[in-house]
Amino acid sequence: MAERDMITCHCLDTTAGRPAANMRVSLTLLQPFGPSASFTAVTNTDGRVTRWNRPEGPSIAELFENMKEHEGAAMTWALKFDTGNYFGTDKTFWPEVEVKFFVKPTEAHYHVPLLLRGEDSATQKDVTGDLILLRFPKAKHPHSFNNSADHLDNLNEEESDIFSRHQG
Repeated sequence: MAERDMITCHCLDTTAGRPAANMRVSLTLLQPFGPSASFTAVTNTDGRVTRWNRPEGPSIAELFENMKEHEGAAMTWALKFDTGNYFGTDKTFWPEVEVKFFVKPTEAHYHVPLLLRGEDSATQKDVTGDLILLRFPKAKHPHSFNNSADHLDNLNEEESDIFSRHQG
């Protein structure tokens, strides 16, 4: 069994200044064979999903393998983060955050990181709702973070500044 699936994610809660642990996340193949039944998971204590619960049907690896027959074709996937349940409906404007992305089946691994902040300030909410930052990975993202300190090492300057301001 693989150590991680071919698509992983990582979510940081900048309000609390820590990984977003215990957030429900779903992963759905939208194109070309989909929409598929959703793979589901809950982020671990480090805010990561490295293995998905498999619905009935093909695994993620099997879907990637099936696509290799279609040279140059891309797959469209959607990650859905249950932010309403994670923050609480009275502390967030967004019930969920959905990120759609393209994947080429020839790549070995895709990692989708997400920074988010629940906002309970009425003044801030009146203008913008919650601040949600998505860090777009390069088309090839061959690594996964290996330990809980790595997520800070892999933030760019703006993300690091936002994370630091909200640590406590």
